[in-house]
Amino acid sequence: PENPGLAKELVPRGVSIPLPGAMAIEKLSKQVAATDEMMQATYILWGIDGGCEVRAPFGTCLGRLLRLAQSQTGMKLEYTQDVTAEVKQVMGPKTQVITAERAAPMELYHEVKLPE
Repeated sequence: PENPGLAKELVPRGVSIPLPGAMAIEKLSKQVAATDEMMQATYILWGIDGGCEVRAPFGTCLGRLLRLAQSQTGMKLEYTQDVTAEVKQVMGPKTQVITAERAAPMELYHEVKLPE
């Protein structure tokens, strides 16, 4: 290790990074966080008693969306392992039925932007 301040017990499995390296990692972490936010989608989930909006990454499967809906909104959801959902294109006629382990097909996503 380049850093003499690294504890002796950590030397076999520790690594010290020069200051420019640490700054590079910090900068990359910020870029990854910004990319993560850009790769998010808003999912609108409707059920028998109402619906909710959930923010999650593109390609999130139905089962994960249902769990996120419960944790993010506090709603009580009841569903079985063989749950299915009909995915509808926001601005178009396309629909597709998916199972818990499947995500909405990319062609059904629609980018909506606010006017600048």
